[in-house]
Amino acid sequence: MNSNGRWKTPLLVLLIVLLALGAVRILTRSGPDRVREPVDVSGAPEQQVEVMVKDVSSYFPAFLGLTYHYAGEGMEFAAFTRRITYASGGLLQVEDLSGTNLARVYEVSDSQLKVLWSREEFYSRDSLLDDFPQQEAGPGRLENLILLQTPLEIGNSWEDALYRREIAGVDEVLTVPMGTFHGVVVVKSTPLAEPVPGEESVTYEYYAQNMGLIKRETLFTAEGDTYSVVSQLEGVTSNVYERR
Repeated sequence: MNSNGRWKTPLLVLLIVLLALGAVRILTRSGPDRVREPVDVSGAPEQQVEVMVKDVSSYFPAFLGLTYHYAGEGMEFAAFTRRITYASGGLLQVEDLSGTNLARVYEVSDSQLKVLWSREEFYSRDSLLDDFPQQEAGPGRLENLILLQTPLEIGNSWEDALYRREIAGVDEVLTVPMGTFHGVVVVKSTPLAEPVPGEESVTYEYYAQNMGLIKRETLFTAEGDTYSVVSQLEGVTSNVYERR
């Protein structure tokens, strides 16, 4: 065997080893055109998402100067408009206009959305928040209605003065006349006492993050028949609301 034959095989093996080492260095080298090793992001991002989900106030934002328009089906007053006219210290004055004007004082925090006070046939442009609580504010009534409450997790339930409520859905996708919304929380409300004997009802309210209420549906059952009353957000307009 000649000398060239004796060296050919070892040189070929050495060349293969060197090429393999070079390839490994190229693949693991950091740089703008190289893929870096995966970074553990299981800490802060998850904590940030958890905080967002727990923040009830993001599901009922205080957008002063906007009017929400709801299309209705099932009864005459299912269609209505809503406006938030005043805000102060965690309190909101919300007015729903349909067949009559209903003004309410809401208390909004990170953990709870609550109706504190209601007044029907309200046609003034005055703020109800200036001298709250409203025991001396004339016609109206104190309320204890907790519309939304943490934790925003399916199965979480609570009771207020009139209803037993529970979280029936989270992170839902819902399409209404205005468009499609993501991250929707669904609240199911059942009356503690039915106003009409022999009839049952259940209400589902849908809250979208950074928008508020986008749909409300009440199902009534009587004598084996079920019918529904639905209000759905169809648009939002800006308005100038001057305080007197």
